[in-house]
Amino acid sequence: MLITSLALLLLNYFSAKTTRELMFRAKYASAQDKIQVVASAFSGVDPLTPESAEQVISVLGNINATRLIVTNAEGTAVYDSSENQNAIGQRVLLPAVVEALRGSDVFHSAYQDDALVSYAAIPIMDHDSPNGCVYMMDKPEDIMRKFKRAVTDCDTENCVRYDPTNK
Repeated sequence: MLITSLALLLLNYFSAKTTRELMFRAKYASAQDKIQVVASAFSGVDPLTPESAEQVISVLGNINATRLIVTNAEGTAVYDSSENQNAIGQRVLLPAVVEALRGSDVFHSAYQDDALVSYAAIPIMDHDSPNGCVYMMDKPEDIMRKFKRAVTDCDTENCVRYDPTNK
């Protein structure tokens, strides 16, 4: 009995650890792909201004990130995807942005309150020196809101919707 319990405990631990590692890898790959596309779209833009940033983002379309901030070389935000765009014209002193402006790629992902929170930053390069950076983050409440708004199989009368009151 003890051996069986110990074996089950080890199997549960291994599968949980493996699942978590797969989630981190998938999140990393997805974030790198998205942020790389944005950074490469900005690589030829000089100077980085709110107008030029808005123009590039409009060409790219929906990046599908909770928040996207683009800064110039001084760390001043020239684009902010938040609803009120309160970062535009302000210095962005997030540690990931500072590291990206030094030329490093940054990715962070961690479980907080049973949710996967992640952010990434990458420099916008111009002749081997950073000309600005792109910062992207995903917050769990925004991800959950996207899942709750999702509707599947709507061409039938049995639509699948998030509705905790009428389960």
